[in-house]
Amino acid sequence: MHGGATDGRVTLGDVVTPHTIAVGALAGLRGEVTVLDGRIATARADGDGVVAAEGATDARAALLVRADVPAWRDVRLTAAIDADGFDDAIEAALRDAGVDVAAATPFVLDGTFAILDWHVVDGPHTHGEVHGVRRSTPGAAVVVGFFSRHHEGVFTHMGQATHVHVLVAGATGHVDRLAVAPGATLRVPR
Repeated sequence: MHGGATDGRVTLGDVVTPHTIAVGALAGLRGEVTVLDGRIATARADGDGVVAAEGATDARAALLVRADVPAWRDVRLTAAIDADGFDDAIEAALRDAGVDVAAATPFVLDGTFAILDWHVVDGPHTHGEVHGVRRSTPGAAVVVGFFSRHHEGVFTHMGQATHVHVLVAGATGHVDRLAVAPGATLRVPR
C-alpha cells in the first residue's frame, strides 16, 4: 500500500470463518471492513455520511489483518485508559491476562468511551491526511483490534502498536483516537 497498490487482494468470503476477527480497508481504500466472530461489517463514505452493510462476503479488501479465535476470555478493566497511553495500557492488560504478546494479538473492548474519534476512508491518502468521513461518537461501543510491537508501518500506523476499528450504531470505521472509561470488558483469545 505504501507504493500505491490498493487493489483488492482478498475476497472476504474466502477468508472469513465463524471464528474470524479482522480489521482492514476495502479495495481502492474506498471504505473499512471489520469482522467480529465471523460477522462482516463494511462501511463506505457517501458525501458527509456513511453507508454501512453487513455480510458483504463478495467485498474485496486491500488490507486485512485477521485471526481465527475459537474462544474468548473476558477480563474486566477497572481503570480508565487514557487516549495518549492506549497502546501501552492494552499491552499491559494483555500481559496481565497471561497473553503472549510476542505475536500479533487480536482483542475486543466492549465498554464506554470518553473519546472515540474514527473515520471511514474514501480513497488513497497521504500520512496524516485521510480522505473520507470523520466521526466523534463517545459513549458505548465495541472496538476490535490487533496489538503488535512488530508490525509498525505494516498493519499499524507508524509510531503505533495497535490497529483498531469501531462497531457502533450499525456502522464501522477506523479508530483514530480513543479513551476508555473504567469498567470496560477486554476480550482476549483463550
